[in-house]
Amino acid sequence: MTCFTRIGLMLARLAGLFCGAYFASAVAVAADGGWIELRTAHYRLVSDAGAPELRKVAMDMERFYAGFEAFWAKAPGKLLPCTIIVFAREADFDAAKPTFRERTSHHGAVFVSGMDAAFIAFPLAAFDSSIPAGRAFFGVTDSRRTEFHESVHYLLSGLARRPPAWFNEGIAELLSTAELHDKGMTVGRVIGPYTVWLSRNGARPIAEIFPVTHDSPEYNDPAKAGSFYGHAWAFLHFLLCGKNPDGPAMLVKFLQLTRDGAHSSEKFRQAFGRDERAFDKQLRDYLDSGRYSTRTVPVFHSASPDALKPAPMSATEVDLCLGQFLLHTKRLPEGRARISRALAALPLDQRARDAAGLLALLEDDAQAAADHFREAIKLGSRQPTALTVTFSARLDSAIQGLAADATLPAAIFDEVANGLKAAINANPIFAEPYRQLAVAFALAPRAEADDAAWLKQGLAIDPDSKAIRASLAMTLARAGHAAEARTLAEAVAPDDLPGALRARFERFKHGL
Repeated sequence: MTCFTRIGLMLARLAGLFCGAYFASAVAVAADGGWIELRTAHYRLVSDAGAPELRKVAMDMERFYAGFEAFWAKAPGKLLPCTIIVFAREADFDAAKPTFRERTSHHGAVFVSGMDAAFIAFPLAAFDSSIPAGRAFFGVTDSRRTEFHESVHYLLSGLARRPPAWFNEGIAELLSTAELHDKGMTVGRVIGPYTVWLSRNGARPIAEIFPVTHDSPEYNDPAKAGSFYGHAWAFLHFLLCGKNPDGPAMLVKFLQLTRDGAHSSEKFRQAFGRDERAFDKQLRDYLDSGRYSTRTVPVFHSASPDALKPAPMSATEVDLCLGQFLLHTKRLPEGRARISRALAALPLDQRARDAAGLLALLEDDAQAAADHFREAIKLGSRQPTALTVTFSARLDSAIQGLAADATLPAAIFDEVANGLKAAINANPIFAEPYRQLAVAFALAPRAEADDAAWLKQGLAIDPDSKAIRASLAMTLARAGHAAEARTLAEAVAPDDLPGALRARFERFKHGL
């Protein structure tokens, strides 16, 4: 195996993470001018729309963040740093609209994320706080509906497993019509096309939405998506805003019972205390009544607009910000131009090196990606992608000269393991550093007490990883847990593993 063969495969997996959480986008950005930025407790905001407008957006997005936590729960997991980009001119955003499976998106906002960062982008006109929320129609942007919808996707992005499509989209639609006011945030205002469609066509059995995934025709086909979104919205509206005070607890129980992705009538009965037929009748009665309840929660957010201090951005700062956004939306030529300018202006800036590494990763240049990320680490970067690529390449290089039964030198193992653990600590929900750590543990010169804990955490994130499963089996066997090790090992064939792990696991399994 030549150098970078294994790391090249790893880079290909990483590159797939930077396609945007909800859209594979094609983005063009107009000429720069007058960009500013400000930071709040949870966001970085950048815009060319002016300070007063950006302050209004910042205040509403922070209040919505607090309202989400009051209505549903504290934002789960560890969220990536999020930059909100507000375009002054709608025409600029229209030129930047994403495409999804070769069609132009109708959405007035976009959320994209990778391993290191997340972005929400929209035009200022779509965030006109003088327009009451709750009058949006499917396919048309009215007030802040799409911005709040995409914000929910961001706030749920820290979950170890992506939520099912019916919940992900249902709660995003439910909260998209939230109204912020002096007393807090009111949730549950109707979405006209959904209520009209449901009234005319009748609600279908709610169990039909559970198998839908983000790859299903019901999610992606415009002719079918409206019905799916409407049913998901109605289901969550009934549970979270309806008159049954036990609705939220029932929903949480159902989500817990179906974490494995498998739905059944028995799980439904356990969660909701009735069978699906009885539930469907109650839901239809709620919808047919036309009396949609709302729910108001207090929002405690004491920041003042005057405390938000926008600062001008240099041309290089704009290039870095918009360049990284363009990379996350897969508009590589435009992103390359901006990142190249930023790197030329700031060759010793870790952010420019990180961005250049990401560009090389997306362009399938393993050597250049590793070189840029290695330099970024030297300059102080602790970004998960840079750490994963750098220390995976270090591991790959060490494996090349390793004898069949040899272990990694202690110094190299410590360097690699600490680097990969740092990547995991920076972003605990992405699988690649766990996979690389599994290989390192299998070649470790010594065992540590917490090795199994790291691998179990990785297996929870990526339950299908054969490498993590095999390494965990070997680790547990060394710790004296033979029965648990044997159960794990039985599910793995040596041929499923990378070369560095294959022979060792085969000998291990043979000796069980």
